[in-house]
Amino acid sequence: MLGRPRGELSGFRGPEAESRYLRAYEDVLARWPVACQQLTVPTPFGDTHVVASGDTKAPPLVLLHATGTSSTGWMWNIEALSERYRVFAVDIIGEAGRSRQSRLLRDRQDCVQWLSSVLDELEVPKPLLAGWSFGGWAALAFTVDEPQRVAKTALLAPFGSLAPYAPAVLLFLKIGPYLPMGPPGGLALRMMSPGYRFDHDFALQFKLGGRYFKAADPRASVFPQPFTDDELRSIHVPVLLMVGDRESTFDPYRAVAQARRCIAQVEVELLPGIGHMIAMETSEVVNATLLRFLDA
Repeated sequence: MLGRPRGELSGFRGPEAESRYLRAYEDVLARWPVACQQLTVPTPFGDTHVVASGDTKAPPLVLLHATGTSSTGWMWNIEALSERYRVFAVDIIGEAGRSRQSRLLRDRQDCVQWLSSVLDELEVPKPLLAGWSFGGWAALAFTVDEPQRVAKTALLAPFGSLAPYAPAVLLFLKIGPYLPMGPPGGLALRMMSPGYRFDHDFALQFKLGGRYFKAADPRASVFPQPFTDDELRSIHVPVLLMVGDRESTFDPYRAVAQARRCIAQVEVELLPGIGHMIAMETSEVVNATLLRFLDA
């Protein structure tokens, strides 16, 4: 902890580290099941990488990924979603991926400003929004703070949003950034989805991200916190919440109860036998549920 400068930005641990990770990233993206464009858009917090798929005239859908997965984590969902939507899978700034941070995301307002800038550059004034894990928290923050810019919001296992962190996960998140070689990716995957067999290429990318990419200084960066009752009650756009009953990063039943109690237009799907990596573990169910919600 003492060796890290306060306010340090995220980034790779060196040129070779970056090269190894990006090779793994491109190996996953090479298997992207539909045609795509790789875009780079400027924001006040750094250049943000976006993988765009689907008909350019279709309604826009913006995907925000889980921590550590990057936009490639949506590989098991993109084919179904891009049949009906122009899908923008965003590499969240400050995360392992192709985005490059130039300014800290210090708080929720910075996260909202960053996403607003991405949408401005993509010329997407009011998209459908789907977020998974940390991406779910970011999507919910944007929905609360910029409701006029969201058509609908889908939340997949949104940690730090509707229920407190599980103690073991909180400890992992607090200590991981200070470990000499970063948080252990293999252990993280096992914690999030015990027993699930991850795709080899994706698992390698995830592990290399944990090893070779340094998160921004956690003492000065945003850390997701659950939203208040009043904030959730302010939401008047349709919201879908999907969570597995084997969710390990927070209490899924508490999150479901909070959403039902406070969000006016909420649809809830509690999926049996599913853990935190929900978009992969049960992609067919997730895809069908997302499309039904988004199409309605």
